[in-house]
Amino acid sequence: MAINTKSLVNATRGTVFFAPAETPLPENGVSGFGVSTGTVGEWQNMGHTSNDNRLQFSADGGDATTLATWLDPNARTTYSDVTLTVTGASVQADRTSLKLIYNGWEDEKNGGLVTTNQKREQKLALFVLAYDAGQNVKFGVYMPNVSFAYDASNMISFSDSGFTEFGFSANTQSSTVLPAGPNGEQGTFELFDAAAFGTDMTVAVTGVSMPKTASVAQGASIDLAYTITPADATNQKVTASSSSEANATVTLGSAGKVTVRGVKAGSANITVTTEDGKKTATTAVTVTAPAGA
Repeated sequence: MAINTKSLVNATRGTVFFAPAETPLPENGVSGFGVSTGTVGEWQNMGHTSNDNRLQFSADGGDATTLATWLDPNARTTYSDVTLTVTGASVQADRTSLKLIYNGWEDEKNGGLVTTNQKREQKLALFVLAYDAGQNVKFGVYMPNVSFAYDASNMISFSDSGFTEFGFSANTQSSTVLPAGPNGEQGTFELFDAAAFGTDMTVAVTGVSMPKTASVAQGASIDLAYTITPADATNQKVTASSSSEANATVTLGSAGKVTVRGVKAGSANITVTTEDGKKTATTAVTVTAPAGA
């Protein structure tokens, strides 16, 4: 697996979009979702959510049960279903947000929103967008089918040092919108890395280095190591050349090395050139005559 520092996400900002259950993603994919985007097709931005109690994903279940026979103590193992739960908190105390979370009904006489201590779950689709403002990198989680309601552990939380929070939770369900798995499994959520949002994940070569000098005996071979920077550059390909093949030849060796063969006593400059950026590094090689020559 290649190392890629551009794939690191520090979720400094984020938001949640919602739509009716089983709403597919927009025709152009996820690139239209932005932290400050109000709507994307049928998708609406939930707005401000808690910075102190950011969205959390947790899984419950998946416990193994092993059945034994008289002959085989491990004849069959089954696993319980896993429930994925997402919890968060809105900090927008407006009618639209409150009605979404508590799924209440209007008090037309007094202007309030009536709800009940029994959760009135709604079937929704959610898209969670995390954003790394420093690196301009996005990460997304698409859940086409969730049961959405208020969070009993954080139903309403007043604070004199922060915003009032209105907690919500969502349990994921299997979805027919997502592509089926290789064995016909139905998916429940889909993850999107920065590349899906149109971010160029290529890490450019900034330089290459080699030893300044080296020596090799006539008729012998040595390996010269070269180092590409940064180490996680996407394109690691190089070419190698000799300024005097009459004295020394060069071929590509194993990763990070070139092989130099001494042909005739004298000198030659061995140069490595990166395919990306055409960065170069050169080693001055001295070819020594055989002993007694």
